[in-house]
Amino acid sequence: MVRRDCPGIEDTAPFDVLEPLMLVSVGPSYRSGTDPYEAARFAWIIDRSRVDRYHLVLAHCRGVVVGAFRPESWLPASSENFSGRETHAGRWGFVGTPAEPETARQYIGRRVPDRLRRPGAANPVRYCEPLSPCRRGVPCCVVRP
Repeated sequence: MVRRDCPGIEDTAPFDVLEPLMLVSVGPSYRSGTDPYEAARFAWIIDRSRVDRYHLVLAHCRGVVVGAFRPESWLPASSENFSGRETHAGRWGFVGTPAEPETARQYIGRRVPDRLRRPGAANPVRYCEPLSPCRRGVPCCVVRP
């Protein structure tokens, strides 16, 4: 399931992190008309030893989730693994499927919580995990660099 526009974050409610997930910023490629799945799945610098713990990838544009995907496998970002794409040494991409509708509804069209957005951050990939309820019963999560 995907959202076709690249909305602003005004008047958009943030999502709650309900499972370990990866956030990937797809702004430039998504705004140029690339399908959200194609924009989300290719040529990321990731920590290969950690990525298998994250079974949900959220693509966001300007801080609003536009796609939710379940990676089935991570492969080196090469033209052999991703037909029609250039090889990017040291980068990875995934093959996957859209998230199930219930999961997609929990995230697509929702804003990335402020605590997960770091002004000026250069890395377009964030690893996020839910935590036990924090003080005053408010759910929170931790961002792993």
